[in-house]
Amino acid sequence: MTKQEALKLWDTLYLEEEKAYDYASHPMKREDYENENSAYGWTVDQKQVIPIPGKKLIHNFIPCSIVTKFIRDNKTSFKIGNFLFEVRKGKTYGQYDIYDVTDISNPINMEPSDENQDPEYNKRRRELMSKVSSKSVNEKINEDLKQDSKVETNIVPKIDTKNLVIERKEEIKPLKVEETKTEPSIKKEENKPVNEVKETKVEVKQVKRIIEYAPMFKVVNIVEK
Repeated sequence: MTKQEALKLWDTLYLEEEKAYDYASHPMKREDYENENSAYGWTVDQKQVIPIPGKKLIHNFIPCSIVTKFIRDNKTSFKIGNFLFEVRKGKTYGQYDIYDVTDISNPINMEPSDENQDPEYNKRRRELMSKVSSKSVNEKINEDLKQDSKVETNIVPKIDTKNLVIERKEEIKPLKVEETKTEPSIKKEENKPVNEVKETKVEVKQVKRIIEYAPMFKVVNIVEK
């Protein structure tokens, strides 16, 4: 494909945009066609690499980063970073598209769209690519990202546990618990002998039985019947 044909394909897919993203979220710039010295260098690749008889079909070509094409290496099922891609039949009859099949239950058609051309969308995807495919090119990509926004790193602060414990001790004041005195329902009489002799009145018939089984009782008065 000539440069003019490639630029025409770019204009068809990305309209007047000077910067775009390929299906692997690598950035491209229109002016950097076939520029291997730029982090935005791009080229044109076939979606379905199996030779198709007849004339070249323009819909079978797609712009992509030089790095993306190099990693793919003419495969129909391939991996870039942590993402899995696969060539499948597209939405239009007789055409092929590249799908992101990382989530096998939810394949995503990676044809250029408003969603997958959003800078924030592609920034998040690049952050998920933990495995760097090309160190030199990705370093240039990261430099470009730093110009747009500073990369924030999660720093775990040191905690002075000693002073923290002292501060907490001062905050927590001991609670004063007032003891409530409960008076017993039955007051004990002072100097009362343990074996108390109870006085009661009993009938004559019960005297012998009481004395026999309850020697603790003292008969004070006997009422005869």
